[in-house]
Amino acid sequence: MEWWMGGLLYIGTHFLIYALVLRHWKPFSHEKGIFLYHVVSELLLMGAIGGFVLLAPAFRNWADIVAIVSLHSIYSLSFLELWALCDSGYSLSILSRIKAGRPIDPESDLLEWQTIVSSKKQNRVQGLQGLKLVRLQGNQVYITNRGRFAVFLLKLLSWPANLTR
Repeated sequence: MEWWMGGLLYIGTHFLIYALVLRHWKPFSHEKGIFLYHVVSELLLMGAIGGFVLLAPAFRNWADIVAIVSLHSIYSLSFLELWALCDSGYSLSILSRIKAGRPIDPESDLLEWQTIVSSKKQNRVQGLQGLKLVRLQGNQVYITNRGRFAVFLLKLLSWPANLTR
């Protein structure tokens, strides 16, 4: 039971640090900063567990270890997905209007929603460009060799699951 308690305490502390402190810092207002925060946390958790297992082999319980690392992974993926959905999305725009007492009129709000789509697309392309997966030439986006390799890896990962999209 100690593994579960420690794992849940670690994940809870990770969330509280972000919610109370880091969300106010500029590096954590972007997807890259939040992604790195979760990746580094996962690596630290695995390193700590690995070190503990090496120092105290009598406490090896592989099922609990895998469960804790998996729980952190699920937490991180859920956090990142929810953050991405909330970051300048339609739902936030609609809820902000309702909270402000402004009526929702899809025809007049179309420009605002098109701006959100354009902003999300621009941010995604900039992210892919930062990873050197695509390059811009004028208004056109072209895939790079690194991008082709990433596509190959993703197709390879999705093949066993029979994902065709």
